[in-house]
Amino acid sequence: AHPRPPNVMAESGNLTAHQRVIGKLRDALEPKGLEVADFKVGWYNSAVSRPFHFPYHDNTLAVLVASAPSMFESLFLPWLADHYQVDSELEGAQLDPLDRCFKGLFARLKSLFPGEEDFEAIHDFELHPGTRRPKVLVQTAGHVAGYAYYYQRKDVQPDPWDKD
Repeated sequence: AHPRPPNVMAESGNLTAHQRVIGKLRDALEPKGLEVADFKVGWYNSAVSRPFHFPYHDNTLAVLVASAPSMFESLFLPWLADHYQVDSELEGAQLDPLDRCFKGLFARLKSLFPGEEDFEAIHDFELHPGTRRPKVLVQTAGHVAGYAYYYQRKDVQPDPWDKD
C-alpha cells in the first residue's frame, strides 16, 4: 500500500492549497527558464495503461515542469560552471550533468513546502528497477495538463501515411 498525499485541491484561506503550491513553484522555477503545468493524477491515470499509473488518489495534484529556451542559460550553464570547477567527478557520474542539475534543483524545491504538502519528484529519466519501464510518460502528462497535444495517427484525417 502506498501512502496517499492529502487532497491539495481543497480550500484553505483566500487561496486554495492548489493555488499556493502552483504559485510557489512558478515563483521558484520561471526565473530559471522552467514552466509549470498542473493536472490531476486521475487525468493522467485514465490516459495510460495500469503499469504506468501513479499510486495516488485521483484528485491528487501533479505538476509537469518543462524547460523553456531560457533554461539553458538561466539554470544549466550556471550549475555546470559551479560543479565543473568544484566537482571533478562529473565525467564519471552515473547521471549526465543535466539530470544531476535537475535532481539537485528538485531536492531544493522540497524546502518550499516544509510540513505543508507531500512532495515527490519523478524525473523523465527515471526507470522502475527490474522492468526498466519509465516511471512517468511525460508526453501524456503534458497532454493531460494542457501543455502539449499528443496527436495519434487516428487523429489525423485523412490518413496521409501508408498503411504498412
